[in-house]
Amino acid sequence: IDAPPTRTSVNLDSQLPDKAIGVLESRIQSHPRDMASVQMLANLYGGMGDYRSALAWDRKRIELEPDKAEGYVALAVTAWQTSNKNLVPDEERDALLDEGIQAADHALQLRPDYYEALIYANLLYREKAKYTEDQAQKAEYEKRYTDYQERAREVQAQQKQAPGAGGAKQE
Repeated sequence: IDAPPTRTSVNLDSQLPDKAIGVLESRIQSHPRDMASVQMLANLYGGMGDYRSALAWDRKRIELEPDKAEGYVALAVTAWQTSNKNLVPDEERDALLDEGIQAADHALQLRPDYYEALIYANLLYREKAKYTEDQAQKAEYEKRYTDYQERAREVQAQQKQAPGAGGAKQE
């Protein structure tokens, strides 16, 4: 017999993000290191288009678990999605993309074979190239995103050849 859904899952399933946010923020008040709630808040705010709040929760996740690569990738994903969906003012875009790239690079310092970090570094440099007018800078960004793309292909090929391969390694 399945357990009854929690209030949080009911709110999430019912598409009531404001109520879910209230429940999750209340949960974090009593359990400040509840990473599942931190992740859900970042995702909820991102889904609502509130990238500032999503980034704040991604940063909180990094603060709570600075040695875990997944938090850095989550921030890189939020930065890319925010720029790609054009949710950020143009004057803030470059700093946002730089923060995303730094986060992806930090994830790669922690886990050099982290496929998703390579993919998002690639995508973030593509965003930078898309928004620059300077041709020399654009060429540099294109070189960087091509380098990340090649590294991602190498990691993917290595993971497919590894014994028990079935996808990316999990921590």
